Amino acid sequence: MRSTWGTAALFLFVCLLSSLVYAEEPIELPPVTTAAKQITLGGQGRVRYQSFPAPQKNETDFFTHYRFRLNVDVTVTEGVSFFLQPQKVGVFGNGETGAGTDVALSSVQVTPATGSGTGTGDLTLHQGYLDFKQIGGAPLNLRLGRFEYIIGGHRLIGNFDWSQRARSFDGAQFSYAVPSAGTLSLFAFRLTGEVESGPLPAGDKDLDTDLLGVHFNTSLIPMSQTELTFLNDRKLAGLPDSSRFTAGIKIEQTPNLPPLAFVSPLTGPIWRAEYYKQWGDRTDAQKIDAFMYALRLGYRFDLPLKPMVMAGWESLSGDDSLTAGDYKAFDTLYATNHIYYGYMDYFVNVPADTQGRGLRDAFVRLHLTPLEKGGLAVDVHRFSLDKEITGEKDLGTEVDLTFLTQVNKFTSILVGYSKFLSEKGMESLGRISPGEDPVWGYAMVNVVF
Repeated sequence: MRSTWGTAALFLFVCLLSSLVYAEEPIELPPVTTAAKQITLGGQGRVRYQSFPAPQKNETDFFTHYRFRLNVDVTVTEGVSFFLQPQKVGVFGNGETGAGTDVALSSVQVTPATGSGTGTGDLTLHQGYLDFKQIGGAPLNLRLGRFEYIIGGHRLIGNFDWSQRARSFDGAQFSYAVPSAGTLSLFAFRLTGEVESGPLPAGDKDLDTDLLGVHFNTSLIPMSQTELTFLNDRKLAGLPDSSRFTAGIKIEQTPNLPPLAFVSPLTGPIWRAEYYKQWGDRTDAQKIDAFMYALRLGYRFDLPLKPMVMAGWESLSGDDSLTAGDYKAFDTLYATNHIYYGYMDYFVNVPADTQGRGLRDAFVRLHLTPLEKGGLAVDVHRFSLDKEITGEKDLGTEVDLTFLTQVNKFTSILVGYSKFLSEKGMESLGRISPGEDPVWGYAMVNVVF
C-alpha cells in the first residue's frame, strides 16, 4: 500500500506520545526459588516505519516492521553463566494475527520489496551461549553457543543491528588477557551447511562453510586503540574448493565516539586509519588478490551545539573481469556496511552490489547537539567505482539526514530522510532507473531495558 510522509509524521507523534509515560525505578518482584547465583532480565521492543531500502525509483512505498527480544542472563555460579535472547521479528499485516479475513499460513516476508520470503527466522533464538570466565584462575575466558560478534568497528564482522533480524554466529570464542599488552581472541564459527539432524546432506561436509579468526586488541600505542585481525573463511557459497584469508590493522583514537556522536559527551580530535588485505584460492584455477583502506579525520568542538565535523575516504579494490586472472574484488565479509556506505543501503553487500567493480567513498559528516538528549546528523557520500562498468565510474551522491532523541532512560526515537543523486554508473549497475533520484525515509521508536 502506498503511503505518505504525513503517515510517517503521525507514526512519529504516536511513538513520542506513548513514550512520555514510563517508570525508571526498579520494580520489586516476588522472590524466585533458583539454584542460580543471579538472574537478570532485559529486553527490547523496536518498531520502524520506513520506505523500501535501495529503491530503484523515486517512490516512497512504506511498511511497518518490528523486533521484540527478551534477555535472560543467568549467573549460575562464580565464573559460569549463560545468556538467552529469543526474538520475534515481523511485518504489520503479514497475516500472522488472524485479524484479517485472508489469514495466511506463511510467516513474515524476508524481502517485502519482492513479496518473497520464508517462515524461517521470524521467531528464533538470536543469542544463546555459555560463558566460562577466569578458567583455572587465569585471565582466560570461553564462550560457546550462538552470539553476536563484532571486531574492527563492524568493518569485517558485525551484528548488522539495523536489520530487525540482525546477525549472530554459531561457534566458540577463546579470549586471553595478555598482561600489560591487550586481549587475544581465537574464534571459530560454523556459518552454513547444517540442519537440525546434523550435516547437510547427511555425512557430506562439503557444504559446511566455516570462519576461523585471530584478533588482538591493544592500547600499547598512547591515546589510541589498535586492532589486528586475521581471518580464514572456507568453502564459500558455490565455491567448495575456496579458502580466503583476510588480514589487517585498524588504529583509532581513544576514547572513541559512537556513529551518532551527539549521544556522547566527549569532545576533541577524531581519527581512524585501517588497511586490510585479502588473498587465497577462489577456485583451483583462480587466486584472490584484493585490498581495502580507509581514513577519517575530524574534530568535535566544545562549543554550543557541540558541533562535530569529519571527512573521510575509503577505497575497496575492484576487478573488471571476475573470471580472468586473479580475483581482485575486495569482499567486506560479514560487515555492518549500513553504518559506512550510506543509510539507503545500496552497498550493504560488497562486492555483489557493485558487480565486483569495487567501491570508493569520499564523505563528510556534520553532527549538532541542539538538545540535551538529542542531535542532528548530516552525512554526504560521493560514491564511485574502482573499475569502470560500460565506461562509467561515477555512481552519485547520497545525502543522509538523521535525528535522534533520548526521550527517557529506556526510550529513544530515530528519524531519517535520505536522497540519492544518481549518475550513469548506478544505471549501468542496474541499481537505479535512468533519470531517477530516489528518496528514502523512516521513523523508529526503540525501548531497551
